[in-house]
Amino acid sequence: MKLPFSEKFLWNLYKFMKLTSDALNELASISSHSFFTRIGRWNYPNYFAIKKLEEDKLGKERFNRLIKYLKYNGYLYVRKDKNKNAIILTPKGAKKILEIRRKIEGLTKRKDGKWQMVIFDIPEDIRARRDYFRAGLKRLKYQKLQQSIWICPYDVLKDTDELIKYLKLDSFARLLLIEEIKI
Repeated sequence: MKLPFSEKFLWNLYKFMKLTSDALNELASISSHSFFTRIGRWNYPNYFAIKKLEEDKLGKERFNRLIKYLKYNGYLYVRKDKNKNAIILTPKGAKKILEIRRKIEGLTKRKDGKWQMVIFDIPEDIRARRDYFRAGLKRLKYQKLQQSIWICPYDVLKDTDELIKYLKLDSFARLLLIEEIKI
């Protein structure tokens, strides 16, 4: 499948972030706790590493236009973090990556016929995250059973879990797998 240029970059950014995150998690599991604390939590990849990789492919001017476009559309921003620039995905950028993932992988119904259920109780003081969460559930093709109970016949467990972790809603949401449902 051929993706638009900006979507391809966001997908590559996601893969790079996932690779970096997986490598750090593996390193943390075999290293001492103090070492992991010293290197800190790298939630976002180093801007210069991505810039180097992409500039080699695109050229400096085209890469800068791409970053400007993605920032303008609210998908990411660049900020200084300990004297280095870091690329930060916005919630809108994360949503876009989920849409891209859907295009690439497609949704498949669960083979066992079970349904994925999400139950959540998100406080009013983090309403914006709750709204992003609901929008994410809609993109994953969840259906609202009640205001805070959503169900889905598709195999979206991994995506839903990533959405919950990304929005830091672990203590407010529960995932269930149910045998049957009568709507």
